[in-house]
Amino acid sequence: MTTQLWLVAHDLTDLSNAAAAEAAELASNCGGRLLMLHVHPREERAPFERDGKETFAVEEEKRVMLRTIAHRICAQHPGLSVDVEVLPGDPQARILEEAERQSAGHIVVGTHDRKGIKRLVLGSVAEAVVHRATVPVVVVKAPILH
Repeated sequence: MTTQLWLVAHDLTDLSNAAAAEAAELASNCGGRLLMLHVHPREERAPFERDGKETFAVEEEKRVMLRTIAHRICAQHPGLSVDVEVLPGDPQARILEEAERQSAGHIVVGTHDRKGIKRLVLGSVAEAVVHRATVPVVVVKAPILH
């Protein structure tokens, strides 16, 4: 029996931390494992870079941030395997590509649940993932602040 992978799209926000916590709970209850994926909308190497050191440094900083979050999750869910990955590209497309490449059984995303003009201007990675994914998607909404 293979362990089911839960891919968590993580943009390094508190909302993504909530999505990761929800995914950890679900995965640990069914013997799954997590992959926290951060996709940054940059080319693999910025045009002004000759050797890619700046891009590598930014990616490594984000990877360290994700590892810190992963360690906290593992402390709360002993035995849960959590991996992290930082990749360049269009977040909507890359999340779906990585889910397919990794044979993820589920995708977990957070949403701010924007409406109207804000949604038109900002778009919605979560909505695109929900509509295009070939596996179940768990959507974690931002808490309502009063």
